[in-house]
Amino acid sequence: MLSLNEFINKYKNEYSADYLEAVYRVLKLEGGFVDNPNDAGGKTKYGISMKFIEQNYDAVVGLKIAPEVSGLTMKNAVDIYYYLFWEKLRIGELKSKFVRYYLFDCAINMGKGSAVRLLQKSVDGDITVDGIIGRQTIGMVNREDVELNFIKNRVLRYGEIAKSGKNIEFLSGWLRRCFAYND
Repeated sequence: MLSLNEFINKYKNEYSADYLEAVYRVLKLEGGFVDNPNDAGGKTKYGISMKFIEQNYDAVVGLKIAPEVSGLTMKNAVDIYYYLFWEKLRIGELKSKFVRYYLFDCAINMGKGSAVRLLQKSVDGDITVDGIIGRQTIGMVNREDVELNFIKNRVLRYGEIAKSGKNIEFLSGWLRRCFAYND
């Protein structure tokens, strides 16, 4: 994989440096093609599962990306993550770099709605926990220090997920991922 600076230089005319650093970190964590029979998402490449492509077929095809996970290029992954995660979740509106990167990674790993609910549960104030990121969530997250609660909620959620089916196999990797953004 390219170095961070090389990666940013390659895509800097299309995306912000902030987004590129976040997606670079995700791509390093996700790696290339994986076909683990115990993974509920099925075959994945760059962290994008065949299940995700099938569920978002129109959006993926709209991005002019072939609807088969094994054929994804890194550029395809960068585009998918930008339009279907970064933009959809309004991540650029969050003030904390940690919260931006953590929400982005969490959404990719466990789904957008689940990640937003964990973020909403991390707020001390009166907030609707509905998995939808809107003005209220962005405003409250930007006014509070939610980082430690967000980490705690994510760790606890992974523990719950690991109790079902064959997911225990993935727990140590998920927990490492929880603490990959401490720099």
